[in-house]
Amino acid sequence: MHQLYDYINQLADKHIVILGLGREGISTYEFLRTYLPDTKLWLIDEKSLSDLGESWQKVENSDHAVEFSTHLEHEELLSTSGIIIFKTPGIPPHNKLIKQAKKLKANFTSNTDLFFALIDVINANLNNENKKITTIGVTGTKGKSTTTAIIHHVLSSAKAHSFLGGNIGVAPLSLVGSISDAAENNATEYPVFVVLELSCHQLNDMSHSPNYAVILDITPEHLDYYESFNQYVQAKSRICMFQSENDFAIFDSELYLPKKIAHLSDANQLTFSYKRNVNNNWITYKNEQIVDLDTIFLIGHHTITNALPAVIIAKHFSIPNQVIADALQTFKTLPHRLELVEQIKGVSYYNDSLSTTPVATIAAIESFKNNPIILIAGGFDRGLDYSDLAQTIIDHQIKHLILLPDTGEIILDEVKKRLENNMGELTYTQVTSMQQAVRIAKEAAEPGDIVLMSPASASFNLFENYQDRGNQFKKFVSLA
Repeated sequence: MHQLYDYINQLADKHIVILGLGREGISTYEFLRTYLPDTKLWLIDEKSLSDLGESWQKVENSDHAVEFSTHLEHEELLSTSGIIIFKTPGIPPHNKLIKQAKKLKANFTSNTDLFFALIDVINANLNNENKKITTIGVTGTKGKSTTTAIIHHVLSSAKAHSFLGGNIGVAPLSLVGSISDAAENNATEYPVFVVLELSCHQLNDMSHSPNYAVILDITPEHLDYYESFNQYVQAKSRICMFQSENDFAIFDSELYLPKKIAHLSDANQLTFSYKRNVNNNWITYKNEQIVDLDTIFLIGHHTITNALPAVIIAKHFSIPNQVIADALQTFKTLPHRLELVEQIKGVSYYNDSLSTTPVATIAAIESFKNNPIILIAGGFDRGLDYSDLAQTIIDHQIKHLILLPDTGEIILDEVKKRLENNMGELTYTQVTSMQQAVRIAKEAAEPGDIVLMSPASASFNLFENYQDRGNQFKKFVSLA
């Protein structure tokens, strides 16, 4: 891997700042230390060292070439040029650290952007043109984790070397060494694949695009981070902005924004749609039957649609239909994404905590067209529009509505507005905790019912994150 040392050594005489010391921050630190063991690193976070956790405290004790700080206003940084800042994606533009960073004579990069640059370096030094590393990036408002995981699962099932990371798990730089080794020793008939879930925040700092850009539906979200929906869409657009005519953009041809973004690219276009690729209860590709929907675990129109990019990519690399079918039949839904928790006395309990927007919850409701639903919804208010969700609740005749603060009140008001305060048979309960919500759901549920926890909102008012919310739901469902 001498070519990587040569490339990264260009940073040795820079003032290197890691801004944001979360999961990506520790990955960036560990990677840079591998190649630049003696270079000073500035480690910046709003949290104090004592609040950052054990990993960073070990760094402080063992690495004497680092400087921790809660701000960037240091004379050494303010008075010099040649600064490179590795920015953690989740820090919003209005954060005070970003404002401080913009006052410096600095170049911004990120864990993910350096990763793509290094993949280019590795590929340039591989002898076998057909075995070069192929990067696959997935973005969208909802469904990107599931889509990313399905693509990785299908490729792995074909015995290809496939690495999974990005927003879904391992930060990209942490994969570089293993990817390089796999590429140098690849004896399979396929290239080495890297499948990355790419959030809008990661894409916002990118100056590279993946070889295969999968663009799912894009709807309003993160409007507490971005000044407008248009700014959010612009961040997503970077997934294909830097593609070449040798690359591929994959998108649902029925959706306006993915199609618009794909047309920004010079890449070839590969399209899919539920209407075209699901026929007679089979997933199909160019009139070939791939897998019977009754044999897979994916639930709902939207989740099945999320599997279609994996089929397209697999067929593009001539993976046999039976391998694709076997992979789809063995793929299990990810945690917190229409996750079947338990079936108790004929009642099915689903944890859909990752549905943090109204559009996602609408899709979840529509996954159970033939079952009465008790819906648990509501959470942190990010200024989203709940009118369409309210109409879906009415149209589906939700059996009982259980509403958490703060958006539970907004959802209820939207429902009442459409029913002119005549709720009829639609009953509801407003609650203040997940324990209370599950207790009421159990009391209301009858055999054949679905209890669906799909909040349509962020989690930050009552829970640490969406995982905490989902785990609490699962815990209280399992209690007798």
